[in-house]
Amino acid sequence: PRPGMWCYVQACMNQETMMICEGEGSAHTTVMIMQEAGDAVHCREIIRLHRVPAWALDKMPNAADFVAQWVAAFRGSRLCAVLEAEEGLREYMVLALRKCERGPPLMPVSFEEDTWAPCDREFFSVSQYLQMFAEKAGVDLLVYDSMDGQHVVPYQAVVSRAGWHQAEAQFMDYFRLQRAAYRRIFGGSAAPVIKADVEARFVPVQRWKELQQQTYGGRVAGTFLDFRETSGSRSRCGSAH
Repeated sequence: PRPGMWCYVQACMNQETMMICEGEGSAHTTVMIMQEAGDAVHCREIIRLHRVPAWALDKMPNAADFVAQWVAAFRGSRLCAVLEAEEGLREYMVLALRKCERGPPLMPVSFEEDTWAPCDREFFSVSQYLQMFAEKAGVDLLVYDSMDGQHVVPYQAVVSRAGWHQAEAQFMDYFRLQRAAYRRIFGGSAAPVIKADVEARFVPVQRWKELQQQTYGGRVAGTFLDFRETSGSRSRCGSAH
């Protein structure tokens, strides 16, 4: 649309799964390009929409309620049962990072030279950190920040159970080097640990955008994010996606 116009999407939903689809019966998912003209609103164009993007869900009004209803409906659907049987749909697990008493874990600069850089707490999230750490270590592991259409809290991450079991031994060998460096640099006996297969904690959809623009520093009751100030420079852990 040009300036002064806007798009309006009329989406169809599968009544069993509540998934947005291209059509349901005689109805089709369409995009309408609208424009104001005085006191009236004109529809300039109607386009049938194919392959409705999943990211459009959180743009909807009351997106949090919709996602919760969608997940519940999908989990109880026949499609979910088929995917579970054929593809192991439920075979995902949650990892949590704990015991970061002196700040976030370290990111390797060079494993060969045993050099490390601290991560800035302002931009830290476990999913991004673990993905970057795996890539730097040459470990084949995909890390996600959401499960069942809901984002996990910043100190958790999601991996496939099979993928983690395959990569765990190699990944943890490198992570133990990080723990040793953490104790050497910051002092003390505590160092970050990864707990596997923990209960997922989700961020409400309406809060997710706010969290994307906020820092994760400071105390959060009941989590490892009770950071203390540390000296020295910090480097940002960027996004792996």
